[in-house]
Amino acid sequence: MDLLIFQEILCETRPLVIIETGTAAGGSAFFFASLLDLLGTGEVVTVDIVDECHVRHPRITRFIGSSTDPDVVEQIRVRVHGRPWSSLILATAKSMSSGKWSCTVPSSL
Repeated sequence: MDLLIFQEILCETRPLVIIETGTAAGGSAFFFASLLDLLGTGEVVTVDIVDECHVRHPRITRFIGSSTDPDVVEQIRVRVHGRPWSSLILATAKSMSSGKWSCTVPSSL
């Protein structure tokens, strides 16, 4: 159900950038990139503390490190710099216990 809701949000807002934290194997990053393919624009920027992402897609840019590390945040800031602020930024983290997704917009970006 969550992915269906994300699909509706992405189709309605047509973001230029999606930032995902907690990439893991990369399934949701690939899903987002595939949706952006259908929309014809956009990039998925992912960050995780370990490199377990097994998917490759031209719309996915990966960063390895903590999403709270100032150096990683700066690298992401440089990558997305100049994109219109109308871009949708999703910081997603799936809790193993709750199975729920969270969405936030980091004010520092």
